[in-house]
Amino acid sequence: MSLLEELSEQIRKRTAEVGVIALGKMGLPTAVAFAKAGFQVRGVDTNPAVIEAVRSGRSPYPEPGLEEALREVADRIDVSTDYRVLKGCSIIVNIVPTGLDSRRNPDYSGIGSSFKEAAKLASKPMLAVLESNVAPGVTEAIAMPAIESEGLAHGIDYLMAYVPIHGKAGRIMKDLYTYPRVVGGYTSEAAEAAELLFKEVFQVEVYRASSMAAAEASKVLGNVFRDINIAIANELAVYCMLKGLDAREVFKLASIVPTVSFLSPGPGVGGNCLPQDPYFIIKDSESQGFSLQLVKAAREVNERMPMFIAELAASLAPRGAQIAVLGLAYRGDVAETAFSPAVEVCKALAKMGFKVKAYDPYVDTVSLPGVEVAGSMAEAVEGAEVIVVATAHSEFRRSLRDLINRIAGRKATVLDAVGVIEGPLKVSLVRV
Repeated sequence: MSLLEELSEQIRKRTAEVGVIALGKMGLPTAVAFAKAGFQVRGVDTNPAVIEAVRSGRSPYPEPGLEEALREVADRIDVSTDYRVLKGCSIIVNIVPTGLDSRRNPDYSGIGSSFKEAAKLASKPMLAVLESNVAPGVTEAIAMPAIESEGLAHGIDYLMAYVPIHGKAGRIMKDLYTYPRVVGGYTSEAAEAAELLFKEVFQVEVYRASSMAAAEASKVLGNVFRDINIAIANELAVYCMLKGLDAREVFKLASIVPTVSFLSPGPGVGGNCLPQDPYFIIKDSESQGFSLQLVKAAREVNERMPMFIAELAASLAPRGAQIAVLGLAYRGDVAETAFSPAVEVCKALAKMGFKVKAYDPYVDTVSLPGVEVAGSMAEAVEGAEVIVVATAHSEFRRSLRDLINRIAGRKATVLDAVGVIEGPLKVSLVRV
């Protein structure tokens, strides 16, 4: 029986044990999905709090549907901070975080070290899958040498594939079963094994890339595309504001032409992917002697937006005044604050000497120097001379306008950076 045939049989019969490396906000839902599909799952994570929560049947993340699903498959998931939990696994799915160092160079160190540990313990044959966001070529350059340093040979002992993962905070458990998947294998056999695995588990359409590098590029370039288009919207929104125009009205009018489609402007870009992924290919292209000027410019635009909003708010208030910032999450209706522009707005205003009161219906554990976190929207707004709307939460869309009209002082100014306020206000309104 060939390597592919043996792995395929294990996948179809659910006799393969699946090891998931890194039980983060994408890793834990992935582990749960494999368990729901009938596999015995073993997960490893370096954070003891995550392991303790999972063992107790609790989700360490406020992701809708995750805790309920975790409890349903508790008897099929074993987790630990010790890599020895992966002993005997014939499928390794690695979603270790990737990011940037202090100089904005890609940090892929976790990929090599984690695959090396897994290779010591996994059974043969093994299917190794990387899902972390990386520049094209990283799986072959880092993951495979790490595995082979433990004496495994591709095509004899293991197969290697790259399968990017897609999902937004607040709907990951739905997105995993909705978005098609892309599979890239080091060989056609590796791609076939990975394709079978992801079809069996997620029941979605799977597109086979010509190579692992093509699959890697599909994810990171997709995120870069979004970052660039958000930057276009943000920069043109500032221009519209300077001309006394409502950018959202202009964008809507421009979009009556089928070839034009604007994204929504805002105070910047947050989350773990979009603020970091462009630098993966910026640095990679520089190593090839080429400069991605547009990608760099988009990053500069989006990175300076929080300071632009903070400076605009500061220009609307007397020095030392109270400013309310509504929203701390990076996106509406989620509790995630990674790289949140709203957080950066708060920090900038506090550094300028303003009394900052922030409120977010989903975030109550954040601690920011010089920023008071209010327990309600009314508490944050009352007494504020400027009210900055920095996150597009549904609660703000539903009730903020009425609240401001009811309790805000007549001299207050509202700076709506995310376009949630519609209808007349009794106070001054500035839109970006």
